[in-house]
Amino acid sequence: MIKFLVEEAKKGKKDAMERLYNLFLKKIYNFIFTIVKDEDEVKELTQETFLKAFTNIKSLRENEYFEQWLYRIARNEVYQMLKRNKKFVNNRNADSSKKTDILNTISDEGSSPEKSCLNNELREIIDEAISKLPVKQKEVFVLAVVHKKSYLEVSEIVGRSLLSVKSDIFRARSFVKEYINKKLGLN
Repeated sequence: MIKFLVEEAKKGKKDAMERLYNLFLKKIYNFIFTIVKDEDEVKELTQETFLKAFTNIKSLRENEYFEQWLYRIARNEVYQMLKRNKKFVNNRNADSSKKTDILNTISDEGSSPEKSCLNNELREIIDEAISKLPVKQKEVFVLAVVHKKSYLEVSEIVGRSLLSVKSDIFRARSFVKEYINKKLGLN
């Protein structure tokens, strides 16, 4: 379906572009948010990502790689913004009270109120841990763990070697695990 929509978007069909936008909006928004943490900036970067993607969609050679290409554009937009505005670099002191919706991988469906509360607390701790990661570790961790991309896909998206990506994901996982254990008093 994605290949077909990309092909139609390349022909300038607005309904195909709109469907692609709706399919990938949340993923791209959440990816950018985990790095930037400023909602206004995230909205702008997300819109810029899609604008650039649809403006340059004819340059995409292989339609099945649209998602990876879109993540690369988003990543490039983030890094250009970071170069322009140093206040966002390694946004370690981001307002953790903002809900990112990034870790909705923990299901609340059918949960008791106690379980829902614990899941929310765990989400907040995980989000806090992710916000403390260096940008390069944060982006590969989010792509691999939250967005469930393979290490090879992550490597292609961020334009780094597979070994470098694996190393940063390992470091990020170790940090997040240690952070959670510390917050929960399990050390």
